[in-house]
Amino acid sequence: KSGTFINQNFRLQQFLQAIPAPLGLISDAAVLRQILLAMGEGEADEPFSIEAIWKSLSETIPSFKGIEWSSIPEEGIALEAGAFKDLPFVETENLKYKPRSVEAVAQT
Repeated sequence: KSGTFINQNFRLQQFLQAIPAPLGLISDAAVLRQILLAMGEGEADEPFSIEAIWKSLSETIPSFKGIEWSSIPEEGIALEAGAFKDLPFVETENLKYKPRSVEAVAQT
């Protein structure tokens, strides 16, 4: 699958499908679309792709404003950590890593 994630340093990163999926499996985006349609959200004839998902994210989430799927560089995009300070991250401090969320909370 292809998609995005935000790493422990609040860097938005993109990843691309490495190998083809087994025959008969549908993409995560297609599953999400089916769920949304079953909930009465969206229209069956609307384009639905990772690009369309990112268009919606960039229009709805202030931290993602102006970001398009195709514009995410290989090194990712640094996001403002403070926007995520209230999220319940599972990462904890260890010998080699201090989560930026801890730092963001300490600064506020």
